[in-house]
Amino acid sequence: MLKTEQIQVIISKFKDTTLWLLFSLSAIILLWKLGQRSLEDWDEAIYAQISKEIGQNGDWITLHYGSVPWFHKPPLFIWSTAAFFQLFGVDEFWARAASALSGVALIAIIYLIGKKVYGYWAGVFASLILLASYQFVNSARFGTTDMMLTFFLFLSLYGYLHLRQGNQKWWYFIGIACALAFMVKGFAAIVAPAAIVITLLIERQLLTTFKSRHFWQSIVLATLIILPWHLTVLLQHGQAFFGKYLGYHVIERATRPLEGNSGDFLSYFRTVIKYFFPWVYLIPFAFIVSVKDTLKPHSSSRVLIVFFLVVFGLYSLVSTKLSWYILPLYPILAIFIGYLFQKAQASSTARSWILISIATVALVIFPLTPLKIVGIISPSVKQMVAVFCFVIAATLLVLILLKRLTPKSATILLFAVFVFSGIREVRGLYTARVTPLAALAQVAGQGDFSNNKKNPLVIAKLSADLNHPSALFYSNRPIWWVRSAEELKTAVNSDKNHEIIMSKEDFRNLSSDYEIQVLSEKASLVYAKIYPKKFPEINK
Repeated sequence: MLKTEQIQVIISKFKDTTLWLLFSLSAIILLWKLGQRSLEDWDEAIYAQISKEIGQNGDWITLHYGSVPWFHKPPLFIWSTAAFFQLFGVDEFWARAASALSGVALIAIIYLIGKKVYGYWAGVFASLILLASYQFVNSARFGTTDMMLTFFLFLSLYGYLHLRQGNQKWWYFIGIACALAFMVKGFAAIVAPAAIVITLLIERQLLTTFKSRHFWQSIVLATLIILPWHLTVLLQHGQAFFGKYLGYHVIERATRPLEGNSGDFLSYFRTVIKYFFPWVYLIPFAFIVSVKDTLKPHSSSRVLIVFFLVVFGLYSLVSTKLSWYILPLYPILAIFIGYLFQKAQASSTARSWILISIATVALVIFPLTPLKIVGIISPSVKQMVAVFCFVIAATLLVLILLKRLTPKSATILLFAVFVFSGIREVRGLYTARVTPLAALAQVAGQGDFSNNKKNPLVIAKLSADLNHPSALFYSNRPIWWVRSAEELKTAVNSDKNHEIIMSKEDFRNLSSDYEIQVLSEKASLVYAKIYPKKFPEINK
């Protein structure tokens, strides 16, 4: 178990002023306006609905979606969200809070890892890089499992860095972190223990590790965390759980592209280029300095390189490709780039190859920043701002070449240029937005329109695909999905309440066959009552 030394190490970190400043900054960035947007389809709305149903049915063991057992993932993230719902109420903010708070905690861990491996400024730069990165901020503000998974993965790496100093009792910390990662997203958590084992093998410490009783006891501890829920659900549901949880969501997801999410081995290269602007263009230089450090004897950075290769290699081989699968890569890249900026700052002269390389990249990417702004300023103004940005970046490069700046001031100015470009990418995440389907589903769940909330709400998928989980969350009613004219006829002729959400195109097409009373409309959708049309009898 965790003993006095580990506890003292953890407590000592709370005396770090920089840690608290980064913690506060990340809390502002990741929690501000967190509930302003309606839940996104698919996963975010699904997890929120499952969490809500825990409060409705009181079943914390078998997860339910739409009152049907749901076996896709382990329950830790959903338990966290359900607890927030019960404590503070069901809304978008608390649906995303577990993910956002995991992001805040991850910023702290990345600072501590960067500081421990490379130095103080590497940790500071790495944390700020993440907070100015679209994919990281977007994932933290998105109510799904990936940010919590990433937090526990890096918590285990943090434990390993302390383990390398010789105290074998850190294995318990690693075991707990890996087990909690598994309880968030199942076998996706395997990347952390795999990276640690491979690193031990490279450093010829694996056999020594196998002789440690603390190592084996940490595995027992992890098993005791993981096994109870899995065994309980397996005993309750048998093959239904096993087939869905392991067969479909692990084996099939790995061996064939599910739900149209396919790609090739280079898919994640394109993902990083798209979602890690502008930092992605510094990766080659960051790898040069990081790999060079890794080659040193007894380098503590080796596990970071191995972790990067394991995550990138494994998910590139998995057939189902989704952009958020590689979320654990971004903190590693941020640490490497943070180390690059630290090396630049510590250069003996401003005319170092690192500073010149960073300034050259800034000269290319900084003028692109205003050109990427959509729908706010006119093209002519964008071009003027782009020229201004080019002049700023060019001036910095010239001053560096002429040695008119100290390495420290040049580094800070260049870092500010990249942060400004990154923030532009992030800014759009704070715009309030309610989707038309969510807005109408909320109306359908109000007492003024629904006398009996147990009556299904019909969602028509005739001319538009409206098979979105947010309808279930916002309406608080069972959903009757109809995909054809025959299914719609069956639904309308039933003795249930005839309320429907459909596209305006479907409304126009169905008006000749049904009596339709529009109750509300939003954008291209309408919410209405629908009945079979009564044709007048013809007297013979």
